[in-house]
This record gives sequence, C-alpha cells and structure tokens, in this order.
Amino acid sequence: ARFRQAVTLAAHLAFCREYWLHLMDGGEKAQGEFCETTANLPSLRPRFAAMEARWTAYLAGLDDTGLSREFELAFGEHRVSWYIEGQILQLLGHAPYHRGQVALLVDQMGGETVDTDYLFYARPLKM
Repeated sequence: ARFRQAVTLAAHLAFCREYWLHLMDGGEKAQGEFCETTANLPSLRPRFAAMEARWTAYLAGLDDTGLSREFELAFGEHRVSWYIEGQILQLLGHAPYHRGQVALLVDQMGGETVDTDYLFYARPLKM
C-alpha cells in the first residue's frame, strides 16, 4: 500500500506540473488524472524527463512581462484569473510537500531516502 501511495504521489506531481504548464502556456483544460492511481513506476522517469525539458524551455523564454501575465482556469463552473508568477510560487511550495511525503513512505518501507531540501540537491555535501 505504501509503495502504491508513493507512486501515486509522484504521478500527481508530474500531472500538476504538466497541467499548469499547459494552462500557463495558453492551452485549454488539459487531459489526465489529478490523482492517477494506475500510474506505474517505470513510466515516471521518462515522464519527468519530458516534463522537465518542457519547463526548462518555458522558463528560458519567460521575462518579467511574462511573469505578470494572467491566464484563466476553470474550477467547476467558475472561471478565475491567476498570474504566472503566482502559479510558479504555488508549484514551488507544492512539490516539496509531496516529495516529503514520498520520502517518508520510502523510509517506512525500508528504502534509501535522499534529503528533499533544495540546498542539498543543489550543493551535495561530500562526507
């Protein structure tokens, strides 16, 4: 059950990043499952690689004007407007939350975990 939870959380992270980039880049409602319970582990690595490449290209072309641009999204029958910078900040907070959940599940299953703090990702300590 914990392994399935970890894979589902990882698929959720991938979906959120794919979904929001699609909307922020001018797309209409994206296809996919918010909580994809049928995802499998082997599909996640290429999915994250493709998603990271799309985000890298998107962010490389983003300037101050683009950060302040608004986009529309639907919540049920309601349409709301949100700005790019705000959504990027939301995603920056959303991902570590779920990465921590995945790390806890991996630890509970006896697996080897990695530190989820960005500092230790960006500047690994040699001990």
